Amino acid sequence: MPNSKKSDSDYYRSNFDVYFRSEKSFTKYFGQYRDTVEILFENLESTGNPADGLSCSILYNMSHCLELGFKKNIIYFDKYHINTAKKSLHTHDLSQLFNDFKLVVNHVVENLKINYDVSIEDDDEKQTHDLMSVAKKIIEKLKDIDKNYIGFRYPVDKRGNSVFVEYRRENLLDIKILFDKTIFLLEFLPFVLSKYTDYVDDIEEMNREMYLEESNGQNSMF
Repeated sequence: MPNSKKSDSDYYRSNFDVYFRSEKSFTKYFGQYRDTVEILFENLESTGNPADGLSCSILYNMSHCLELGFKKNIIYFDKYHINTAKKSLHTHDLSQLFNDFKLVVNHVVENLKINYDVSIEDDDEKQTHDLMSVAKKIIEKLKDIDKNYIGFRYPVDKRGNSVFVEYRRENLLDIKILFDKTIFLLEFLPFVLSKYTDYVDDIEEMNREMYLEESNGQNSMF
């Protein structure tokens, strides 16, 4: 319960004001779910309470955070390649989203090479490959625990059957390590590739300016 004196404070109450508006930013939602995972882990560490009491909440927030992260990257990289994977934006299947995310990144790399003669540096390629391998591990782990993406939200499926039929034990610290590395991939891959995609942006901007100059020249009476 909030401290009664604190809760009467206008400043204290203002911290709990929330604002809902027309929003299309996957990045904002991704950040909120990422931060929620951190807050839940900090709570466990500060209180010393067993993780089992928050396990479903933590794993659901992890799963949904990854879903949003893959989707935001698919949207971001869409302009740097021809083959679109936007159809996957309507699924909650992490495996499908991860596969489409990898395809998008591969298409971006191919597009840079073929159309702009830009090659990814070996160090960047290796780091991306290593982090992709970690992302695959956490997706396989989450899928193994919750095969139908139901168990982190509900105790039973639509038929009333228990979601978890077998006793099993997992350590959330092990999953958190995979989660953190995957978050690093999702947050920083655009920055890693920006030194290549920025070049594409510059070329496209130059082409637009040349087109406008030519169009203005053709429309001139003189």
